[in-house]
Amino acid sequence: MAQAVDFREVGQSQYSSHGRAELLVFRSADDWSRHRAMAHREGGAGPGAGVLAGIDWSARMLVEVALGERGSAGYSVQVVGVLRDGELLRVRAVEVPPAPGMVSAAVMTQPSAYVETLAHHGAVTLEIVEG
Repeated sequence: MAQAVDFREVGQSQYSSHGRAELLVFRSADDWSRHRAMAHREGGAGPGAGVLAGIDWSARMLVEVALGERGSAGYSVQVVGVLRDGELLRVRAVEVPPAPGMVSAAVMTQPSAYVETLAHHGAVTLEIVEG
């Protein structure tokens, strides 16, 4: 039976540099720093060094949920749950589209959300669920 795992959102980005939906797991400050350096070279943005200050990497990890490319501003992703199911950790997220009638720029975006959760050394999967 799956058990809920504690998590907290630490940031959002409209320009993550991920062209497709994916889940990235950072288990150390070094993992995160290497990723941020690469993402900045590719034009991505996201939580900065301040995110690192609050994470106890011996007990916690950082997860990025990227939606992939969208054709306008106004999209976001919200992590709605993290579940431990045996050796598997499942991250559940919802795509939030622009509100009806919302004026949004016609620019390519790559929405992503960043959450801190308990360290897990096994497999981690992403489930995009209906809102």
